[in-house]
Amino acid sequence: MESNKVSVIMAVYNGENYVRDSIESILNQTYKDFEFIIVNDFSIDNTIDIIKSYNDKRIKVINNEKNLGQTRSLNVGLKSATGEYIARIDADDFSYPVRIERQMDFLMRNPEFDLIGTSGHILDKSGKKRGTSLAPTSQEEIFFRMFFDNPVIHISVLAKRDRLLKLEGYDESFTIAQDYDLWSRFLINGFKIGNLKDILVSYRIHSGTVSKKDGCDKGITETSEILYRNICSFTNLNIGREKASLLRKICIVPVPGELSYKDYEVLLNLFSEIFVNLKPQFKIKLDQRLIKSTIGKFQHNIGMAMLRKGNLREARRMFMQSINNGYSSVLPHAGYFLTFFNLTLQKKILDVRKRYIMAR
Repeated sequence: MESNKVSVIMAVYNGENYVRDSIESILNQTYKDFEFIIVNDFSIDNTIDIIKSYNDKRIKVINNEKNLGQTRSLNVGLKSATGEYIARIDADDFSYPVRIERQMDFLMRNPEFDLIGTSGHILDKSGKKRGTSLAPTSQEEIFFRMFFDNPVIHISVLAKRDRLLKLEGYDESFTIAQDYDLWSRFLINGFKIGNLKDILVSYRIHSGTVSKKDGCDKGITETSEILYRNICSFTNLNIGREKASLLRKICIVPVPGELSYKDYEVLLNLFSEIFVNLKPQFKIKLDQRLIKSTIGKFQHNIGMAMLRKGNLREARRMFMQSINNGYSSVLPHAGYFLTFFNLTLQKKILDVRKRYIMAR
């Protein structure tokens, strides 16, 4: 068998709390034909000592001479890789033992695919499971999600290296949504993305070195730019960056409350127009129920923004539209009934609701 069939790439900065478990999750893979490139991004804790404690010839360490950030460090690792396929892992995440074996088996049986991801468990910073992220597996839903969500878990990816190099790797202008940008460019260039339904990774959700507000603002800015580019690339719509930014904001929680009910309806209609204005080469048959239920989710988010503003009549209308569009959650029902309660009781129920959502 050809050596280094797979190159696993990790970029790590000050990862002493978690990096050992992450490294061992790769070294313990049932698939053995890989090199493990670890880019130490000028860590100032004990990260490098932990890495050096492993006497495994598959590990190749690259030490950055200064802190480059994750995106640039991943490109450093990609340029050093020799494998035909590239797998990703982060220093605070975990790959289950059969992950690479199952992904390689899929790609060997389905060579038309250029990238394959998986589903994953969501962990808190202590490593406790907090939920499950089920990745979309159909081509239709993966494409559909490109307009409002990232359809691929970054650390679950196994991709063909030649495709990554053709796209010149990660766009270093993106520091948070670099993966969302890369998957979008995969589809724009006609490459095929897939996901396994199997849960083969786990990843942590916790605060990093950037403040929550700054990180959120930066994430919205980057994903808005990607959404604008995707609409320009995939459709015949003529849309400006400002409208793309507003469209992006109705897809997330909390929805900004400064817009009017009419403004929100215009944006919801714009989202629907995307899928009837696809360019011929990107035409795809989408389940209308999927589109409606997703719009229903956005309508619930908007209803909550209206509720917070005290616009109870408009909030009720949005919640009812959410329910009628088939959003499969109890949340719009709860929101609708909440509009009939006084402010004190609303606040108490919203606190309970927040705890419910965080526990999901």
